[in-house]
Amino acid sequence: MSIIKRKPFYWLDIFKTEKYLSDLSADGLFLCRMNFFTGALYFEKGEPCRKSYVIRRSPKCGGAVPRKMREDGWRSVCGNRNNYAAEHDGEICITPSCRSYRKMISVLKFLCFYIALFFTGFISGFLTGFTEDGIPAKGDDDYIYFWTILSVMVFITVVVVIGSAIAYIWLRKYGKVYDNILKVETNIDFTIPKENLFYTKAEEKLLRREKKLVRKFRIGWYLSPDMTEKYVEEMERKGWNFYRFDKLGHTFFFIKGSPRNVRFAVDYQNDISDEYLLSNMEAGWKLQFKSVTKVGGYIVWLKEYDDEPPQFYSDVDSMLRHARTVMITYLCIYIPCLFIYGDMLFSFDFGSENFWDGFLLGVALALLIEMTVIIILSVGFYLRTRKKCKGDF
Repeated sequence: MSIIKRKPFYWLDIFKTEKYLSDLSADGLFLCRMNFFTGALYFEKGEPCRKSYVIRRSPKCGGAVPRKMREDGWRSVCGNRNNYAAEHDGEICITPSCRSYRKMISVLKFLCFYIALFFTGFISGFLTGFTEDGIPAKGDDDYIYFWTILSVMVFITVVVVIGSAIAYIWLRKYGKVYDNILKVETNIDFTIPKENLFYTKAEEKLLRREKKLVRKFRIGWYLSPDMTEKYVEEMERKGWNFYRFDKLGHTFFFIKGSPRNVRFAVDYQNDISDEYLLSNMEAGWKLQFKSVTKVGGYIVWLKEYDDEPPQFYSDVDSMLRHARTVMITYLCIYIPCLFIYGDMLFSFDFGSENFWDGFLLGVALALLIEMTVIIILSVGFYLRTRKKCKGDF
């Protein structure tokens, strides 16, 4: 008869789970089956004998252990379409492979943030609309109904927002475990490579006074990456060499020099892996900016050339897929928010002379305009890229 133990969040620290399985084998409990979705672990009793275990997520592996591991003595215990668990007699060290679990944590962190943002906007619109006709006085027929509904909605929102915040912090803690294992040294100061910082702050101020260094503030440049690339490449041809970004990525620094042929590439990655960074560096691209977030971030590359400009994307399909990813990401984020803040805007009493009503109206209107502009720019980028890929210009 199998013994069942449950670890629903085994993937948060996969190495701790693997050690847990190894410790149980030393007590005579050996893994025989596993539900990779629920985390249910099934064990059979036997003679105590310490074994090593690995649990890996490998898309389309069919539950099979890789050939190299089989040659090293690893045996399959169980698996499914995208996961496998393997055992090895005795204690053995194996190179960590946890990128898929780190990516899963990053996606969940993003969802926690988005859920908290969504419910914050939702409750703002709900409160505005629900109290539009005023608050009923005590003794009115709908007094109890009003406060019951209001209390329930506020309670649900507070619970969801606080729960999302706690889950985010919890996921971030475990994500750091994987980040430390997967970390590849790229020598980055927050968002920009340290080797890009040729000058001190004092030297930069002196160059600005001498008009040899200029700063260009371009907020939202990442929403039209193709236009940004053309802008920087044109500045380079005029002799203004791209120097660096500021740490938030809103300001471009250019230094007066000689005209250069430069390919400036703005990329978007759902998961900024170290392999991705290193492969582009080995291809001769110089990193200029990297988003702080590991999921859903922009990366900027630069490469000098002599004759033919290098292509960052190897084919038309990759270029179009990149533009489509950017557009879909922003549509998924901002369209729901657009409806929430739009409803909030139209529920306002435009004739009110109350200061806070006017303030909230201004905030809702500003957010509505911002989100509309973001959606238009991201769709425009996709349409321009599709047109370019079809060879219309």
